[in-house]
Amino acid sequence: MTTRKNLNLGRATLANILGMAAPVLVQLGTVPFYLHAIGVDRYGVMAVAWLLLGYFNIFDFGFGRAITRRIASLHDQDGAARADVFWTGTLCSLVTGLVGGLVLWPLSWYLFETIFHIHGSLLQEARASAPIIGMIVPVATTISALAGTLQGRSAFVSLNIAQTLGMTLSQVAPLFVALALSPSLPALMAAAIIGRLSTAAILFWLCLKHVPAKPWPRLSRKEITPLFEQGKWMMLIAVIDPLLTTVDRFVIGNVMTIAAVACYSIAYNLISRVSMLPYSFQSVIFPQMSKGTESEAHALMTASMRATAWLMTVVCACGILLVKPAMLLWLQHRSQSIALTAAPQAQILLLGVWINALAGAPYLFLQGRGRSDIPAKFHTLEVVVYLPTLFLCLHHFGLSGASIAWDLRVLGDALLLFTAARCLGMLRKTALPMALVLASFAWAWWTPPAAPITLLGTGVMLCLVATWAWRTLPQEIASRLPARFRASHGQNVPPPDSNAASQVGSHGHAG
Repeated sequence: MTTRKNLNLGRATLANILGMAAPVLVQLGTVPFYLHAIGVDRYGVMAVAWLLLGYFNIFDFGFGRAITRRIASLHDQDGAARADVFWTGTLCSLVTGLVGGLVLWPLSWYLFETIFHIHGSLLQEARASAPIIGMIVPVATTISALAGTLQGRSAFVSLNIAQTLGMTLSQVAPLFVALALSPSLPALMAAAIIGRLSTAAILFWLCLKHVPAKPWPRLSRKEITPLFEQGKWMMLIAVIDPLLTTVDRFVIGNVMTIAAVACYSIAYNLISRVSMLPYSFQSVIFPQMSKGTESEAHALMTASMRATAWLMTVVCACGILLVKPAMLLWLQHRSQSIALTAAPQAQILLLGVWINALAGAPYLFLQGRGRSDIPAKFHTLEVVVYLPTLFLCLHHFGLSGASIAWDLRVLGDALLLFTAARCLGMLRKTALPMALVLASFAWAWWTPPAAPITLLGTGVMLCLVATWAWRTLPQEIASRLPARFRASHGQNVPPPDSNAASQVGSHGHAG
C-alpha cells in the first residue's frame, strides 16, 4: 500500500512537470512568430490583456483551493457529499467570475488609455477587444474550481492532459488567426477564448467522472458556508497575490513604454514557467497535508524543502548562465534588441525564483494545517512595502529595477514564512546552493555573452553545478531512481517505502 501511494505521488508529480513543460515549449516556439506577425506594440497590448485577466482571477475568491481542501477531507465519504462540494463551488466560481467580467469590461477601457498610454488605432483595437476579455474571466474562474476539484481527487494526470491541451490551443490559435486572417486584437482575443472554453469543457467532463457527479447542477446551501469559511483567508491571498505578481507591469506601462512592458513580459512569462516547478510538487502534496497529521505534514515540509532546494539550484543556476545566449539565439532573426533587454530581467528574476521556491515548503505547511491567515496577513503587509520599493527601484535602475524589487519582495516573504512555520534553521543548509546561484549570476551578469573567456567560464560554472548536483542528490529523489544508478552514485538509499519523509520528498509551492 505504501509503495503504491509513493508511486502515485511520483507519477502525479511527473504529470505536473510534463504538463508545465509542454506550454513552455509552445511559448518558446510561438513568441518570435508573434513578434513578427503582430509587432512589438501589439504584443505588448496582448501582454497587458493577459495581465488584466491574471489579476481578475481574484474573482475566483479562493474557491479553487478551498474546493481542493474540502474534497480531500471527504475522501472517505460517499460521492454525494463530494458532488455537493463540486457543484456548489463551481457555480459560485461561475457567478463571481461573471461579476468580475462585467467589472473588467469598462475598467479595461480606462486602463488601456490612462495607465498604459495606448493611442491611435491600437487603442481602438484594445477597446474593441474589451468585451471579449471580460468574457474570459468567468471561464477562468470556473476552470480554477474544476481544477481544484480534480486536485482534491488526486486526478493529476487527467488534469494536466486537459490543461496542456487547452493552454497549447490558447497560445497557438491566436497566432494562426494572426497569420491567416487578421492580426487585430479582437480577432486574437476571440481565438484565445477558444482554448479556455476547450479546457473548461474537458475538465468538466473529467470532474463528473472522478467526483463522481451527475451532469446537472446541484447547489447545496450547507456547503456554501464551509467553502467560504475555508476560503476566506485564501480569498484574501487570491486578491493580494495577483496584485503582487502583476502590479510591476502596470507601473512599467505607466512610467515607461508599452514596448518596455513587452520586453519585461517576455522575461517574466518565461521565468514564471520555471517557478511553476515547485507548484508541481505543491499541488500533489496539498491534499496529503490537509488530511495528514501534524507530524506527517512536518515530514512532508522538511523533505519537500530538501528536494526543492536541490532541484531549483540546478535549474536556476543553469538558467542564469544560459538565458542570455539562449535568448539571443531564440530571437536573433526577429529582434535582437528585445533579447538584450529581456535577458538581464530573466537573470535577476531567476534569483527570486530560487528564493520563492524555498518558501514553498513553509507556505504549503501553513495552508495545509489550516493557517491560511498567516500567509494572507504577510502578503497584505508586503503590498504596503512593495509598491514604494517598485517605484524607487524603477527610478534608480530603470527596467531592471522591477526585477530587483520583485526579488526583494520574495526574499522578505520567504523569511516571514520560515519564521512563522518555525523552521528558519532550515535555511542554514542552503548556504552552498545559494553560493552557487549567486556565483552563476555574478559571472553571467558581468561578462560579455560572446567572448571566449565567457564561454570557457560558463562551461566551468556548469561543471561545478553538475558536480555539486551529483554529490548532493537528495535521498528523496535518489530513492526513486533505478538501483543501478543508485549504486553508481554511491548512495545506500533505502527503498521508497522505508520512511514517510522519503515517500513524498520530491513534492512543494509557487507563490
